[in-house]
Amino acid sequence: MVAAAVAVPTLLHTLGTESFGVLSISWTLIGYFILFDLGLGRALTRLVAERLGGGEPADLPALVGTAIFMLLALGSVLGLALWLATPVISHRILQVPAPLEGQTRATFHLLAVSLPAVLATAGLGGVLAAYQRFKELNLIRIPLSILSFVLPMAVLPYTHDLAAVVGAIVAVRIVGAVGHMMVCAAVVPGFVRQIRWTSGVAAPLLVSGGWIAVINLIVPLMASVDRLLLGAMMSVSEVAFYTPPQELVTRMWIVPGTLVGVLFPAFATSGQADPARVRVLFIRGLSQVYFVLYPISLLLIVVGGDGLRVWLGADFQKGAQGALGFMAIGGLCTGLSFIPSALIQAVGQPRRVGVLLLLETPLFLLGLWLGIRQGGMTGAAFVWCVRALVDFLALMALAMPYIEQGRSVVRQLVLPALGSAAGLAAAYAIQSLGLPARVAVLAVVLLPAMAWIIAKGTGDERRALKALLERRG
Repeated sequence: MVAAAVAVPTLLHTLGTESFGVLSISWTLIGYFILFDLGLGRALTRLVAERLGGGEPADLPALVGTAIFMLLALGSVLGLALWLATPVISHRILQVPAPLEGQTRATFHLLAVSLPAVLATAGLGGVLAAYQRFKELNLIRIPLSILSFVLPMAVLPYTHDLAAVVGAIVAVRIVGAVGHMMVCAAVVPGFVRQIRWTSGVAAPLLVSGGWIAVINLIVPLMASVDRLLLGAMMSVSEVAFYTPPQELVTRMWIVPGTLVGVLFPAFATSGQADPARVRVLFIRGLSQVYFVLYPISLLLIVVGGDGLRVWLGADFQKGAQGALGFMAIGGLCTGLSFIPSALIQAVGQPRRVGVLLLLETPLFLLGLWLGIRQGGMTGAAFVWCVRALVDFLALMALAMPYIEQGRSVVRQLVLPALGSAAGLAAAYAIQSLGLPARVAVLAVVLLPAMAWIIAKGTGDERRALKALLERRG
């Protein structure tokens, strides 16, 4: 964030608006290239973790090698397609000025060359995640993320050519791929000597990865299609009021998204080696997400409108406060749904999640059309919230067969769920009060709740730490 805060204005003022626009698209494309891996990175994580949990690591070089060769081949095909489409992209789609067209073409050619390395990195990162080597992953990714902003800025004293600036970013990605490969060579036994293509491994990777790819494509659509319909059916100004609160709510998902990155390989490994551990991990994962997101949701419902007024002005408080309340509940439900979705995919059933999303999509689109027609942005937010709640409940039902004593887990969650619903309803009930009264009521409710959450949420960790210290003592 610091590197971006320094680099972005420097690059903008030095390169100019048009060149910086192309650079922004380049950053975006490199970030989204991972969506084109056909789900192979996540599928590789699951299959490697399953073999580690089942004590069958002998064929790991064949599994990893097959996946990496597939990703390199896929990246090469997509890179060639991007290379051939570059003239159309630069001249017709982006409509860049004539003096900038040559640099834009060179930029997209560089991005095309980087595609195999970017997709291979997704697979190599999946292997390290399966081994739960998150320290090594961060030691690679954090410096590379910083360099992605710093190196383009370092090029500026020598040249303002856009291709040279983007070339620095591409070089960082290639170095990142090499770094991931070096760590994999140190972690996976026989990675260098025994890595090979095995046709029998390709089919399971494609089947599992294909459904994960479906999930990866539909989920972003679910998160943004409401804006497109709102703009088409109402006006662009409605979208302007709708977007900031939704962006605020979706930032809540950083917590479950990060947690799922660790839980996914743990689910896959434990599913083979220790099914009882799956139940423990599931309950604790769900609890940790709830402990973080539920207080934030209450805050957004009770004082979120006031925050919008301070942040963006009184018009936004008036226009978006009603939508923000529904979004806060939907954001909580979506954050919680990350855990059962990860479990279902980790035990080798991504098809169930993919089919659920395929069934939900037309109903969601129909609901959005009706909601926007009847209630504008508030109607859209209400439908978005309802879909999130239905999705969470459906994923919980689909996950129960893969949890030991799943029915007892459901019984444990009923009372907290009812209490949470009552708290959210109460938050809505006090919205008509003045700000001081709302803050006072919120403090009376939230402070004891936070004390209970901290005590409950960190209890297992404190006991584990105490036991570890006693053993070392």
